[in-house]
Amino acid sequence: MRSLLLLLGIAVAVLWLAGLRLGADAWLSWLDFAAALVSIAVAAIPERRSDRSPSLSPNARRGERTGEMGSHVDMLLGDDEHGESVLMAPFLVAGVLLVLWVLALALHAERWLAWWNFALGVAYGLAGLAGGALGGRRRSRRVTTS
Repeated sequence: MRSLLLLLGIAVAVLWLAGLRLGADAWLSWLDFAAALVSIAVAAIPERRSDRSPSLSPNARRGERTGEMGSHVDMLLGDDEHGESVLMAPFLVAGVLLVLWVLALALHAERWLAWWNFALGVAYGLAGLAGGALGGRRRSRRVTTS
């Protein structure tokens, strides 16, 4: 999922650069840049250690904060698992890009940029569906011990 978010974020960043280079509407290009930053930032959020490795200390399994890398992200996101935030991100970016598509068509912005926003919005939606299906399978395989 993170690799898809990174790849799509780079694609939106390329769209931003193309919009700037070809003189497209600045508001649309810069909002594409913001969407690219969100996508790349979410892809950069580190995974929880418990999601990656079953061989953790007993304190980490109980959810206690240990001073490991990534604990600052735990404080920012609260008790919600990082995976849940990453699973929501593609749908958020998809919604933003699809709203930009509608606005761009309504305000007579560059049609090619508007339709690329549509295509990338659909791609983010599909990535979110694929990530949700894979995330659900991963969670059902995980065995919890008390």
